[in-house]
Amino acid sequence: MANLSIMESSRRRKATGPRSKMGCKTCRIRRVKCDEAKPNCNKCSRTGRECEWYSQEEWIHETPDSVVASRSVSRSISPTTRGLASCSPQELRSYEFFRTRTTPQLAGSFPSEFWSTFLPRSTQHHATLWHAVVALGSIHERFEADDLSVFASNIDSELGGFALKQYTTALSELTKPVRGGNRQDVDVFLAACILFTSFEIMRGHHESALTHVKSGIKIIGELQDASTPIGSSLSMVTLSTNPSIPIDALTAPFIRLDSQVCELQSTAGRFPILQPTHHHEPGFGPIIPPKFTSILEARNCYDYLYNDAIHKASDESASFTSPSIDESLPLSLATRTAIWRLHLWKAPFDACAADLDPTDTASQALADLLRVKHLAASHLFDTSTVGPETKWDRHTNDFYDIVAAASRIATTTPVGRKTISLDAGIVLPLFNTAWKCRISSLRREALAILASRPRQEGVWDGELSARVGKRIMEVEEEGFGEILDPADLPDWARVIEVNIRFELGQRRAVWSYSRRDRESGDVLHTVEEIAW
Repeated sequence: MANLSIMESSRRRKATGPRSKMGCKTCRIRRVKCDEAKPNCNKCSRTGRECEWYSQEEWIHETPDSVVASRSVSRSISPTTRGLASCSPQELRSYEFFRTRTTPQLAGSFPSEFWSTFLPRSTQHHATLWHAVVALGSIHERFEADDLSVFASNIDSELGGFALKQYTTALSELTKPVRGGNRQDVDVFLAACILFTSFEIMRGHHESALTHVKSGIKIIGELQDASTPIGSSLSMVTLSTNPSIPIDALTAPFIRLDSQVCELQSTAGRFPILQPTHHHEPGFGPIIPPKFTSILEARNCYDYLYNDAIHKASDESASFTSPSIDESLPLSLATRTAIWRLHLWKAPFDACAADLDPTDTASQALADLLRVKHLAASHLFDTSTVGPETKWDRHTNDFYDIVAAASRIATTTPVGRKTISLDAGIVLPLFNTAWKCRISSLRREALAILASRPRQEGVWDGELSARVGKRIMEVEEEGFGEILDPADLPDWARVIEVNIRFELGQRRAVWSYSRRDRESGDVLHTVEEIAW
């Protein structure tokens, strides 16, 4: 019914009088006159929509002068300029699906100003972002319906073709200013990168998604580097005097995506840690308080510290990841300090979590998620120096805790239902458990969670992770049977290293694993293909 109401409103004759500048956010996005009744205006009440109002800070950014200014600097023809009447029913349907279904999922478990405020507003001023969210809403609707046609390279079904056409239009609009000898607004470029990444992830084209992520990361890295040479990526973009989306609000999402890329691929030395963004992400910086005031603040601080640590560890990867070396190699002081700061995060988090209402299941689930991520990160950095693979056995008790907490988190979604978010969650910790925990029953529990409740968390694909994890378990346990004690699996039988290389535009990957020869101790490499 909501979709029908939107389509009907687009056919009505527009009022010729001046439009109210003080209406609710929902009516302003829909470009209809608001009667300004509070707490819910009549327009929203009649159509069953959530009536959202601007905060004082948001309203300052939406004064008539700023709206005019933002339109004047935009080099794209916006949907608001054309009006809803020029949008097809399918565009309106897909936009509504994006607003009500896609946005809450992609935003993840924590509130995000980028998804809740800045992006919806910006889609009304920039054609690139409008077509991108329409494309994303269209493909997500089919993704949720388990329509496998979304994974085809050309999405050749009728509605799937609509999604690809909208996506192509968004790409064209993004480069239109450059083709005309101008530059694209950098906030539009970065927001588009996030949306394009989401679209490619949704259809299983992970290599294409990584390309978009790296493009955005490169731009942000160059923005903070005054020595960036002429002819760099910045020659294609410009920093608007009145951006639709504050750069600070875009920085944190890219730092989180950057951490995922570091986990999946070697990215040593790409660019330095980005600046803190306290304004739009409270706590997102290097300061660790005695006690966090909220789970959100704890999460933001963790994400910042984790990115710092994983970058510094990646920068040293060439010196300590050679599997032919048996002795542990020392980390630099800078890396050890970054890892220690991540360790210091735990005490103020525990103090904050202790104050949570035990009956508040949502808050408890968020606390569980942070515990799982911190445990997994602690394992990663504790074992990052080279040494025997049996070093992971000292974390066996923690693997039990990870699986128990991940199971509680996973039960918040129905069995078999696919979920997608750009935030990292339980996929990587469960994959590492399936790989590094050498107790057969616990490995299978981790794999069962990944398989029964398919999750796409940023660049981490739960289904792919489950398949690779299962294959690793089969390789290691061949000839040993059920393993009850990690000590029963010798070091030579264990998989040391895993590398995954995605194929562009396909749900296929080439993955390789390494382990030592039983007799000589030499490292052996095996390459296999996998499709999902």
